[in-house]
Amino acid sequence: MPYEYHAEVSGNATVKQADLLRALAYGGVVLVGIFLLMQAAVASWRRAALLLLSLPLSVVGGVSLAPLAGGIWSTGSLAGLLAVFALAIRSAIMLGRRISDEEQAGGLAGSAASADGEP
Repeated sequence: MPYEYHAEVSGNATVKQADLLRALAYGGVVLVGIFLLMQAAVASWRRAALLLLSLPLSVVGGVSLAPLAGGIWSTGSLAGLLAVFALAIRSAIMLGRRISDEEQAGGLAGSAASADGEP
């Protein structure tokens, strides 16, 4: 074999590992993008982090029941999980915006003070 060439062995394990790393990288980029969009929507880093951490709870039921409906990796179950996740993101953003609007209007601070018994 000439010096310019080199032998390279690639099997299914290396291809699967590369695919897994690529999928994890894309997933990480998507999570960062969702986090930044949530922060822009609710105008609070802490609230966006809390909303992002609560999102996996919305998909737990679907993931636990997916094996009964044909497996977790079937097209139908993945489409359903994606739809549930998208609706959870939408409702989380709506909740965060509502809380921000109430805080700006003084509604949450007033209700907290009246619950303590102070004027």
